[in-house]
Amino acid sequence: MDDLKIDKSFIRGLGEDPVNDAILRLIVDFARPLGLTVTVEGVENERQVASLTVMRCDQAQGFYFSKPLGGEAAGKIVGTNPA
Repeated sequence: MDDLKIDKSFIRGLGEDPVNDAILRLIVDFARPLGLTVTVEGVENERQVASLTVMRCDQAQGFYFSKPLGGEAAGKIVGTNPA
């Protein structure tokens, strides 16, 4: 296992609830020494992006970046063609 994906339910109140922030920070800090890539899903606003950046999350996905895309459209964004 090389990745840790954090569900959107953990970031809904990010930047608004100190307890929620602390829980997410603990999860990210737990993953670091294990060499896991941390991906957070459900990112919807700039406040969440800023908080995740401070926490040093590796990757984020959600409506803030793009609506869900099919394989062909996603391939155009990353410069690859789906198999």
